[in-house]
Amino acid sequence: MPFFAEHGWESFAVSMRGHGGSEPASAAASTMDEQIRDLASLVGTMQRAPILVAHSLGGIVAQRSDRCRPNRVCKSYTVSNLCFGLRM
Repeated sequence: MPFFAEHGWESFAVSMRGHGGSEPASAAASTMDEQIRDLASLVGTMQRAPILVAHSLGGIVAQRSDRCRPNRVCKSYTVSNLCFGLRM
């Protein structure tokens, strides 16, 4: 992340609900729709449209968010995620 800061970009490492450094979540509180709402809420606080870089489940959430709410992000890059069963 220091690389991005050196080039004028603000960057954040986000732990999704129930993952990483966040508090554990119940299965009911960590549905795909809830994850998408969490991402949309975070993006809504930003002054300019972000570039999302997401991995694994985060990549699926980013892709679903892009499809459900277009034009909220500048670009999305996903790594190591599968999109099976993706229904809109």
